Amino acid sequence: MLRVLLTCCLLLLSCTAAARVAGPLEVEQPKAARDLASIRSSGELRVLVNQSRNSSGEVKGQSIGVEYQRMRAFEQYLNRNARDGRTLKLKIIPRAKDQLLAALQRGEGDLVAPGELLNMPRGSKLSASAAIRSNVPLIIVAKQ
Repeated sequence: MLRVLLTCCLLLLSCTAAARVAGPLEVEQPKAARDLASIRSSGELRVLVNQSRNSSGEVKGQSIGVEYQRMRAFEQYLNRNARDGRTLKLKIIPRAKDQLLAALQRGEGDLVAPGELLNMPRGSKLSASAAIRSNVPLIIVAKQ
């Protein structure tokens, strides 16, 4: 009897256990990609920027930074060349640098303007634009 009991215990120990979270499973559906026509129809260009004081920020309610200036110029270019007369408003969405590409893939923004080089993950469905400059000198200024 003891052998049968030990054999049953050993058989039960070799079985794998599976745990399940209570409640319904959450499946996140990726949002549909927006092209320029759908962005124009919504009237809003959502730009994900690096949440860094070096590239963008706000001072006294005023947006500042290199990426903000670049995106403002891009917004003006798109509005100037709009065939249908619809204007776009820029919506700046700050995220940590390591979260920018994931936020883009989740559909939180239409464009990423990191202000610095981002490593594209292998096998990613994202595509980077060509660099407009290379071998740019870096100057660091610090207060003493």
